[in-house]
Amino acid sequence: MSRRELTWYQKAFIKTSRALAGMSIGYYVTFDEELVRQRGIAGFLKWGKATQAAYDDIERVLGGERAHLVAAFASFFNGCDYCAWGHLFATNLLFFERTTRLFPIDEQEVHDLMRKGDSAVLTELAGLLKAEFPEELRLLMRQQELRSGGAATPATEEDRVLLKSIGLFEWVNECSITVNAPAPPMDPIARKKKLLEAYAAARKPGRDAREAAKPARKPATAE
Repeated sequence: MSRRELTWYQKAFIKTSRALAGMSIGYYVTFDEELVRQRGIAGFLKWGKATQAAYDDIERVLGGERAHLVAAFASFFNGCDYCAWGHLFATNLLFFERTTRLFPIDEQEVHDLMRKGDSAVLTELAGLLKAEFPEELRLLMRQQELRSGGAATPATEEDRVLLKSIGLFEWVNECSITVNAPAPPMDPIARKKKLLEAYAAARKPGRDAREAAKPARKPATAE
């Protein structure tokens, strides 16, 4: 079934809101169309205010890098590559700005990871994070434990916001899953264009190496 066409004033609203978002925070999300389609303009504004308040609470407890990381993997395990990519991109930029080093999970690896089963993904995350990022790994594993029903009620303030991340992105991903990655970095750090360029340059050797290691595609043959 085809999706309902937006009205002219809904389209005008989206165009204006994207321009304002670009100027104020440096990015906009393309699932805004689905949000307006499902909720209308007033509902879109209410949704934005509620989700931002929830995310601000998570960020207050975990800090910027880790808040984006748990947002990325809440979305990842919901099957939303768009938010997984965008929040992991933000984690990477914040970490790179702070340390001039690369976080071990490239946002461009989201699609490859999504081709694996959940247990294989968790094993790979453990291999990538255990040595240098044990706290980040612990957070992601605890998030998965809570997601699978490992605790009915939060035991700590950290548990509380991890549960909130799960519920929040179940709600967000209802609309965001209608669009596909790549996504912008979902943080005001997106305004820092020189940082984006430096980060892309630092990632390039690893990305080139991964691309070269992929098996060559066989040319299509005529029937």
